[in-house]
Amino acid sequence: MRLIVNSPPKCGNVWLCELLSKAYQLPTITVSDQAAGSGRTLQAELSLDRVEDDFVTYCHIPPLEDYFSRAVQSLGAQVIGIIRNPYDIFISLFHYIQRHPEKFNAPHNSLSKLVGRPIDSEEVKEYLVRDTYGLKDHIAFANGLARESSLTEAAFGEWHYFAHGKSEGRDLGVAPVGQTNTDAHYVAYVSAHPDLSSAFRERYVPMSWILIRYEDLLEGRAEALFSFCEQIKPILKSTCETAWDECTPEKMRKSNPRHVRSATSGEGATLAPSLLKIIREFHGESISKLGYEVL
Repeated sequence: MRLIVNSPPKCGNVWLCELLSKAYQLPTITVSDQAAGSGRTLQAELSLDRVEDDFVTYCHIPPLEDYFSRAVQSLGAQVIGIIRNPYDIFISLFHYIQRHPEKFNAPHNSLSKLVGRPIDSEEVKEYLVRDTYGLKDHIAFANGLARESSLTEAAFGEWHYFAHGKSEGRDLGVAPVGQTNTDAHYVAYVSAHPDLSSAFRERYVPMSWILIRYEDLLEGRAEALFSFCEQIKPILKSTCETAWDECTPEKMRKSNPRHVRSATSGEGATLAPSLLKIIREFHGESISKLGYEVL
């Protein structure tokens, strides 16, 4: 069994990897920082001889990115996703940057301006509103996972058109007579381009995402882990209980303080009103689509 946990940073990827490793007795593979964010590099690293027959690893790559789909297909891997409240993603990332500034201090790093800054600083507020390398990317990634967990031709067409097709000058396509909804246009877009139709059938149709919410796992504990694992491969409930006991948030915090700070939910309510206002105005609709309360 080969499992790839692919979600936005600070959603509990490391924790979920450990839980799945214990539940299914899988070795964990740690990919490089470059591979964690690049489908091309991930494909190259996971093609090396060091790859185990069975493993679990994690990355942060838009799930429909071409090289990511190629890596998943070549490995015969199952993709797992974990979604977390965007407010908590932001707070967790901010504290991670402050605890490990050496990872972000390089001038070219888009998050370097947040190092050593108060959480209500102008630099942090700029991060909250920018279109790239900001909170918007994390929320869009999570919304993509939620939609693509049941991948359709329309979802693939929408992703490809905005990620590649529009800049390539490809026409969106004309929806069939009598169908005026957006999904029909994206299906027509895929059908109008043989290379896209072929890619969808050959690489994306076999893929599927199995999702869990961070909050459900935190609250449901071993029972939630068992229900989740049953979607991957049948497993004994007692095995999930043992895995949970070995990887509780408290034990993970002690064994891996680098990645696990508090393992809580609902910290968004502690943010300053000025930050909540920015997040509400710029990301409220997207947060609501994910099923989380807009504060």
